[in-house]
Amino acid sequence: MKDKFILYRNPEDILFAFEKKEEFMYPHLFIEANDIKDNLQMNCNAVYVLFESKAHYPNTPLYIGKSSKVRDRLLYHLKGYEPRTRYYANRGLINFILIYFEIGKYTSDHTNLIEKQLIKEYKPLLNTQYIKPFQEKRMRMNRFV
Repeated sequence: MKDKFILYRNPEDILFAFEKKEEFMYPHLFIEANDIKDNLQMNCNAVYVLFESKAHYPNTPLYIGKSSKVRDRLLYHLKGYEPRTRYYANRGLINFILIYFEIGKYTSDHTNLIEKQLIKEYKPLLNTQYIKPFQEKRMRMNRFV
């Protein structure tokens, strides 16, 4: 996982005033799964990355997702309500979470690109295994490179 991102954009895309390549530090937070209930009070847009442990960071994420209510979504995963992560949650195997927040000048366009870039680079087990058709559709809908 990179805390400093280099995002590559489609030069044909006129919706953005960014250059073809942009490097920036992105607001992020590392948190233990046990601390979600007590310490994560924010309910905002974010990309979240689930790991089995700190030792698995950065190269082997279990799942990468995006939510507009990140705390609720993470609790949903951790309680085993989410089919994609249920097996790991019920066995207590989701212990470490990395969150990239949409704050200030960092908009949903940035988090969409970050989500896409991370999934492409790290190919998380649960993104590729269980929801491949959905993920492929999502990636096609996001026209950024």
